Amino acid sequence: MRELIFRIFMWRKRKNMKKKLLLAILLLFSISMANASFVALESTRGVGNDSWFGSLGMNFDVLSSINVTHLGAFDSLQNGFSSEIKVGIFDRSTKTLVTEVAFFNGTSNVLIGQSRFIDIVDVELGIGNYLIVAQGFSETDRNGTAFFGGPIPTVNTGNGLISFVGEASYGDQQDFEYPLMIDEFRANRYDAGTFQYEAVSNVPVPAAMWLFGTGLIGLFGMRHEGRSFHGIFRA
Repeated sequence: MRELIFRIFMWRKRKNMKKKLLLAILLLFSISMANASFVALESTRGVGNDSWFGSLGMNFDVLSSINVTHLGAFDSLQNGFSSEIKVGIFDRSTKTLVTEVAFFNGTSNVLIGQSRFIDIVDVELGIGNYLIVAQGFSETDRNGTAFFGGPIPTVNTGNGLISFVGEASYGDQQDFEYPLMIDEFRANRYDAGTFQYEAVSNVPVPAAMWLFGTGLIGLFGMRHEGRSFHGIFRA
């Protein structure tokens, strides 16, 4: 009878420990997925085909909160910038900047694919409507413009976190500004501005680590504890 009680006790305890460990693993997996980084627009051309001096904007909607971690600018020929390129993100509803403006010049910024990136202070964008804007392209630092049948930037939605929508827009002034003129083609028409982002995680990392640690400690301690209890029940 004592042996049966002991086995039931240990079986229940082991089951609870396994559940705790499984929950911790699932939480840690969720955190790793949430912290995955995505490049919103990836150029499919190596050389620019346009030299628009004004602002170039592309509409996107945030469907689930994200953190913007880097701003990027298309680098034709991937040989750096001879003039200054500016990139930032606007809120479409208020037409105001929601990130800092990133300034690109030379080759000092990290090149990923056909764009260079600057690490910015992380900005959380909630569900809403936004615009990625770049300005400053020229004959020496060309942007890309997709015409009918031409290559277009690849959109990375982050598994449904964002969506590029509507049409592109442009400004005709040599200033970094919110572009008001509609370019009737598609939202991801330009090889110009882009950004890196990740999902906002609502999973508390310390809690997940605590669960994972206690689960491991519990499982590794089962054998020692089992021998101790076995001795007590046999006494």
